[in-house]
Amino acid sequence: YFPYFLPPEDVQAVAWLETRTDHEDVFLASYAISNYGVAHSDARSFLGHQFAVIDPQGKDRALRYFYSGAASAEEQRALVDAYGITFVYYGTHERALQDLSGPLDHVPWLVPGYRQGETVIYHVRDEGEQA
Repeated sequence: YFPYFLPPEDVQAVAWLETRTDHEDVFLASYAISNYGVAHSDARSFLGHQFAVIDPQGKDRALRYFYSGAASAEEQRALVDAYGITFVYYGTHERALQDLSGPLDHVPWLVPGYRQGETVIYHVRDEGEQA
């Protein structure tokens, strides 16, 4: 499950994230990307190192459900709001968690900020923010 290397697309995407986040940002990503992302940006991760996160098993289940395609838009938004998530990462490892055949472009409050190949980083739009 945990990779010994990351595909170049994920490394490049995290480099982009590094230039656009600060200590107030929280990003949602798979365990592998979360650990790499916190080491290479000022952002905090929803699910990071298992010994530095409260309830890592519960957060892992919530993350998997978010990406699975089974969660409703309301359930996805509730998770984002509950944890102050500002970026949602969709790359190699997140695709493996998904039952759907594509990125999260159908979610109206997720705005693609970075797209390279099949890797996308979405900015979470505030509820009242216009498209």
